[in-house]
Amino acid sequence: MKLEEGIKRTRLGRVGRALIGIAVSAAFVVLVLRGVDLSEVAYHFSRIDVLPFLPALVSLAALFVLKAFRWQYQMSNITHTPFGLSLKSIFVGFMGNNVLPLRGGDLLRAHFVSRQSTVGTTTAFTAIAVEHVLDVLALVTVGVVALLVTPIPGWFRNPVLILGIALLGVIAATLVWRRAPAFLEKWYERGHARLPGKWLPAKVLSIVAFFLEHVRPGLDTAKGGRRVANQYFLALGVWAINGLMVYFTLLSLGIQLSIPAIMGTSIAQDLAATVPSAPAQVGVFEYAVTVTLEFYQLDKSIALTAAVLLHALYVIPTTVVGLVFMMQQWMAPKVAPEGHKTQG
Repeated sequence: MKLEEGIKRTRLGRVGRALIGIAVSAAFVVLVLRGVDLSEVAYHFSRIDVLPFLPALVSLAALFVLKAFRWQYQMSNITHTPFGLSLKSIFVGFMGNNVLPLRGGDLLRAHFVSRQSTVGTTTAFTAIAVEHVLDVLALVTVGVVALLVTPIPGWFRNPVLILGIALLGVIAATLVWRRAPAFLEKWYERGHARLPGKWLPAKVLSIVAFFLEHVRPGLDTAKGGRRVANQYFLALGVWAINGLMVYFTLLSLGIQLSIPAIMGTSIAQDLAATVPSAPAQVGVFEYAVTVTLEFYQLDKSIALTAAVLLHALYVIPTTVVGLVFMMQQWMAPKVAPEGHKTQG
C-alpha cells in the first residue's frame, strides 16, 4: 500500500510540475503576443529569403557534429563511444527536451547511451550534468564579454551574474573536494571490511558505494586540467557556431546584427532554457529572443518573427531526426554489448 501511495504521489508531482510548466509557457505567450499585429508577422514570414537560410541549416548540422565530437571526447576518459552513437544521443536528447517537460531529454539521452554501451544510465546522466556545467561556464564567459563590449538587456544581466557566482561556487567546491572520491573509497573499504554495519550504518555504506560505482565515473569524464580546458574550448566552439546560425537565420529576414547583438541573442536563448516551462520552452524562448531583439532597436513584429523562425529551426529538424533515431533504437532488437555494465 505504501509503495502504491508513493508511486501515486510521484505521478501527481510530475503532473503538477508539467501543468506549472504549461502555465508558465502560456503566460509568456500572452506577454509576447501583446501589442503585436499578427498580419505583420505573417508578412515578414512571406518575405523570408531562402538563400541565407541554407547556411543556417548547415550551421545547425555543424553544431550537432561538434556537440557529438565533444561528447565522444568527454566520454573517452571512461569508455570508447563511437561517433555515430554520440551523434544519435545528442539528437535524442534534444528531441526529448522538445517533447518532454522539465528537460526530460537529459534522462532520455542517458538511457539511450546506456542501452548502446557499457556505461550505465546514472554514469551517463552524471556526465551530462558535467557537460552542462561547462556549458554554463561558456555562457558566463560570453556573457561577461558582452557586458564589457556593449550594452545588453537588463533582464538577463542579473541571471548571467548569478550563474557566474554559482559557477564559481561549483568550481570552488570541486577544488576543495577534488580528493573526495579517493577519500570516500578508502572510508568505504575500511567500514565495509572491518566493521560492516558498525563502523558506518549500512544505508550510508550503500550510498557511498553507489556514488563510487555509478556517479564517480561520470565525474571522471572531466578529470584532468587539460581535458577540462579542451572541453571548455569545445563549448565555446559550440557557442561560435550557434552565433553563425543566429546570424544567417536573422539575415534571411533582412536583419543584420552586430556581433555583440548576436551574442546577446544567443545568451537569451540559453537563459530561456533555464526557465521551467512547457516542452521546447514554447513561449519563453519567443519572449526572451523578442525582448532582446527589441532592445537592439527592432520592431516587435519582426523581432517575434525572427524568434519563431529561430525556434522552429532548433525544434523541428532536431525533433524529427531524434525521433527517427529513438524509434530505430527501441524498435530494433537490442544487441547485448560485450562484457557487462560496470557503471550504473
